[in-house]
Amino acid sequence: MGRDPAGSDPRPGSQSPLDGFSPLSPTRIFWNSRKRR
Repeated sequence: MGRDPAGSDPRPGSQSPLDGFSPLSPTRIFWNSRKRR
């Protein structure tokens, strides 16, 4: 979509579920850590 695949756009407004598509997205790491617990 209109996002950078590398997740090199760490804007505070990009804290959406769609951020999970970015492998380096902090949001994805956050959700992954929650799912593992």
